[in-house]
Amino acid sequence: MTSAELEMLQKRKSELEHELKSLTKREETLVVGIANLEAEMAIQSLQRKIKVENDALEELEWKKRVLTRELEGAEDYWANEKQESESADLVKKEQEVFTMADEASLSNPDDVQTQDQDREEEKRKTSIFYTRAGNTRYSVSLRRI
Repeated sequence: MTSAELEMLQKRKSELEHELKSLTKREETLVVGIANLEAEMAIQSLQRKIKVENDALEELEWKKRVLTRELEGAEDYWANEKQESESADLVKKEQEVFTMADEASLSNPDDVQTQDQDREEEKRKTSIFYTRAGNTRYSVSLRRI
């Protein structure tokens, strides 16, 4: 073997070692890149799962709000029914009073004018109040001024 052949073999060995280092470096870079991509994919997967879970929670919270409003509406409805019943009782009592006054006026014609004035004054003192309960329900109550 001559020195030219030896030199050529050493040059070839050096080139191959350099190529091997380059390939090893490229392999390491690819391994790190793959690990980064896998980590990003895992993060995206978790983000999708979190979004799905948040959407489910928002829907449940919305249903809870709707049911709570409906429950409050039912409570308002029954409170309204009670108030309307009380109002109806007041109106009925007032009508009874007016009926008794009318009967009394028939028995004593001289007091008719006085009783009519009293009735008108009583109507002026009594006002009807409309109270809103719930979304569309109104209750009527009579109050003395």
